[in-house]
Amino acid sequence: MQSVKIFRTRDTVTSSFGATSRGREFYFALEIPHKHLVRDVAWAPGNYRGYDMIATACQDGHVRVFRIDTPYPEDDGKTWAVEDIVPSRKAVDDALASVSTHPRRSSQAPSGIRVELDKSGTHGERNFTGQPGQIEHTVLELSKLDAHQSPVWRVGFDDDGQILGSVGDEGKLMCYRQTPSGVWAKSSELGMMKTRFTAPA
Repeated sequence: MQSVKIFRTRDTVTSSFGATSRGREFYFALEIPHKHLVRDVAWAPGNYRGYDMIATACQDGHVRVFRIDTPYPEDDGKTWAVEDIVPSRKAVDDALASVSTHPRRSSQAPSGIRVELDKSGTHGERNFTGQPGQIEHTVLELSKLDAHQSPVWRVGFDDDGQILGSVGDEGKLMCYRQTPSGVWAKSSELGMMKTRFTAPA
């Protein structure tokens, strides 16, 4: 409850009874530890930035905003050309060959539930190990906002990921915007007021 874990999918190739199939599996990509209870997590929509942003609502009264990058290694000699991005036929054949060298002990086809249980039991959280399809992730804390001065319950981004909103114990909605420097700052506050109604004379 005091950390945010991010999982990502990678493409896999499996072989069963001589037939190959492509699939996807989750692996544990990144953990963002917190010192206090995390009550909510929001992912900023939009893929135009070149990186991802998430916000957390915490028991300690802070809203934290993080930038998540997937740095591309510069010294691996690869480019954005198709031959460097799309796996070659040889790479696919090698992956299939490695799968076929570990035949199943039983000739009976396993159920879908059994397959998922096997994955969970043998791989744990499938930590980043550099396998094909796994991507390295880095995290940077952009802002630590304390406008609420009370425990924060919910956070959420608007449809464009340009405005961040949060609500806390004091019953106010706080809105934040990102400044040109990249940090987030409070832009507005909305509070509920009690009004007393009187019957018309």
